[in-house]
Amino acid sequence: MTEYLWLFLIFFAFIVLLALAYLRSMLGGELLFTSVDREVTVLILPRRPWAVRPTGNLFGATGRIRVRGSLSGRSMHIQVRLDHGTRSSIKLKLNGQWMIAGVLVEHRDRPKARKAELPAT
Repeated sequence: MTEYLWLFLIFFAFIVLLALAYLRSMLGGELLFTSVDREVTVLILPRRPWAVRPTGNLFGATGRIRVRGSLSGRSMHIQVRLDHGTRSSIKLKLNGQWMIAGVLVEHRDRPKARKAELPAT
């Protein structure tokens, strides 16, 4: 009976570690893509560890962009694959910026919603 208890405890600890890794790698905020023409496009990142989107309105060229959160929780991996064969990947720190596929990529935290202040009476 005790060997089953140890097996259960090890399995439970493994599940807890997986849950913590999932929470640490959550994405958040938004990515701003600035083209050479100074046109800015925003991609709002979902609250999950990955995001995959078509690049049509982001780069002006068809393809896919894949964003993955890292386990450190302080950076993200961005991969761009355009249909005409261009592939690029970077590791972007939170609130950082970098060039990828000829476009400036910048991460910003979304401002937290503020509670409406009540007027003084």
